[in-house]
Amino acid sequence: MSFRTENKFILSKNKIFLFKQWLVKNDYSELYPKRSVNSVYLDTKNFMIYKDSLEGTIPRKKIRLRTYSNNFVNKNNKFNYEIKISSAEGRYKKQAKYNEKIDKIFKGVYDSQYGMCYPVLNIVYDREYYLKNKSRITIDTNIKYYNINGKRISKYPCNEEYYVVENKTKDLSQNEMLDFFIFDNKRFSKYCNAVERIQKNI
Repeated sequence: MSFRTENKFILSKNKIFLFKQWLVKNDYSELYPKRSVNSVYLDTKNFMIYKDSLEGTIPRKKIRLRTYSNNFVNKNNKFNYEIKISSAEGRYKKQAKYNEKIDKIFKGVYDSQYGMCYPVLNIVYDREYYLKNKSRITIDTNIKYYNINGKRISKYPCNEEYYVVENKTKDLSQNEMLDFFIFDNKRFSKYCNAVERIQKNI
């Protein structure tokens, strides 16, 4: 089990150039080429995972199936089944290759904490990766939220107006971005934001 610190920063679109200048000035280098991140999130029928995340309940989870493709249902996709856990000790992630047929996920998955969970939302965005020592920074842009109804992913997204910058480090004693970052540090969950935006528009 590997704990890490995570801090998210909300970035308005007109400040992305300024932030990339900050990365260069602070000696961050590109870790991977930019790629699409495509996730289906699961929750209970009464959205208990969303409610726990909103309230900051400990322990809590986020459950998702993730691939790196613009089209989630592409038959050539490779998937990871991921559970992000927030506990009193810290945050960590469990993941494993998902080798089942993709249709099976829509029948629901049993979780020991939440019971039966079903796909409720699809979140797609572009991600850039940067690294300096033990500190990894990602920039998520073009964030889109899609509703899922049964086995059908909507074709019509809700577009996020902000970009999201996230800093992850396994050095629990310090987080460079908290000392030097020039923008506001705000708690932000794509999943919670997606639920609120989608429900508002249904």
